[in-house]
Amino acid sequence: MELKYRHVDVFTDRPFSGNGLTVFILEETLSTELMQEITREMRQFESIFLFPTEKPDTFQARVFTMEEELDFAGHPTLGATCVLHEKFFPNKDSSTWTICFNHKESLVKTTFQENRFFASMEQGIPEFGETLSDDEIETFLSA
Repeated sequence: MELKYRHVDVFTDRPFSGNGLTVFILEETLSTELMQEITREMRQFESIFLFPTEKPDTFQARVFTMEEELDFAGHPTLGATCVLHEKFFPNKDSSTWTICFNHKESLVKTTFQENRFFASMEQGIPEFGETLSDDEIETFLSA
């Protein structure tokens, strides 16, 4: 199987710095296990796998670290949409994307200026998890 990907450096204007990311744009889905193994092989902070939908500006996304799949991650979203912009709309100054994750969607705007890409994202209303008990707080603080 041949898989094409892009290695991008997010949050930087210099190669080989910032947060490394591998971006895969695929026509067919892969198994969760295979995407996890590919991510381990790439040895980047994260890998993002993008799958097209019926809409040309909307993609289903799955994000993996070397340890696990994430429901959402910021830097892969930003980096991936810049790759999408370069691949699908190289002559446009700006584009807007909808990235669909396991449990949420993010709207991202990309722009190309001064020979590089910029991206900003709408992440929605923050969601907070469980509040720690006093004992859990002490354990956390003592670490």
